[in-house]
Amino acid sequence: MKHFTHDEVLVLDLHPHWWRFVKPVVLIIATLAALANTHHIPYEFLRNLALIIAQVLSVLAVLNLALQTLKWYRTHFVLTSQRVIFQSGVIARSRIEISLHKINLVTFHQSVFERIVNAGDIIVESGAEDGMETFSDVQDPQQVQALIHQWMRRNIDDVNN
Repeated sequence: MKHFTHDEVLVLDLHPHWWRFVKPVVLIIATLAALANTHHIPYEFLRNLALIIAQVLSVLAVLNLALQTLKWYRTHFVLTSQRVIFQSGVIARSRIEISLHKINLVTFHQSVFERIVNAGDIIVESGAEDGMETFSDVQDPQQVQALIHQWMRRNIDDVNN
């Protein structure tokens, strides 16, 4: 990440959790299974039609995986010594920055499945104009929450000293 101040330190730079790839990969497997089983269709016309449909769906599934990979690569959850930054987008970009000293509350949420894969949502409530931001599919959200709190305390200690 660029655009840090001279005394700012990068603490954490995360991409979304890998489990975002599960659905696109399952879709590819399903389309390849359909493609492999088209020869079981007894009527030639229907077999050829099913083959074409399965091929098109397989190509679309692979393109979807490529797009999801590019989106994953271009999405960052960043914690620095002074702020939380969320940046996403491939062509159009968006960036949210929240100064650590403006953060009022940091919580996380994990479903049962997310606990199994160690992913979850980080919710940051701040005194800023937007109030509350939710960052989805963060890896190890409990640890991320602890790091944000740790750096918030360090900033408070630096201001008081």
